[in-house]
Amino acid sequence: MHQHMADARLDFYHRTAHTLLNEFDAVGVGKWRGKGKAAGKGKAKRAQNRKDYDHAISLFTGTLKYKSANTPKCAEDIIEHGSTRDCGGCGEPTGPSGLADLRIRQWVCSNCQKVNHRDFTAAQAIAQRTAKKVAAEAHLRASAQQAKYKRRRFPADQTKVARVASA
Repeated sequence: MHQHMADARLDFYHRTAHTLLNEFDAVGVGKWRGKGKAAGKGKAKRAQNRKDYDHAISLFTGTLKYKSANTPKCAEDIIEHGSTRDCGGCGEPTGPSGLADLRIRQWVCSNCQKVNHRDFTAAQAIAQRTAKKVAAEAHLRASAQQAKYKRRRFPADQTKVARVASA
């Protein structure tokens, strides 16, 4: 029964990844990492690390990256740090922070007076960071292609080695 449930879950991840990659050119996934604040060292620390990395999101992210590897579409890990407290209007970190303020789901920016919903604002920030990362990578690929094209187009600029006839 456990194997059946694991197979059904994996099938769901594959179908969802396929749907996302068909619908969008780039998919950004927030790079979540646990705090890893286990007491002590050694065994307790390893157990905490297993808990942090053993979440379903890491399995889904792996499936998404696997499916995007053979396509022109991309799946990117995006750093989430500060995404829940940065204002969606002005970008300033004016939102609530810290463990005590996690229960606050809506807040008003003290800079631009925009009302922000914590989860929606974080999703917007991750989407904007994804767009910037994809654009920067596309620019790097385009400049590399342009440099490669220049080398092929102007062979006179390249160093030529002439064969010397032996006497």
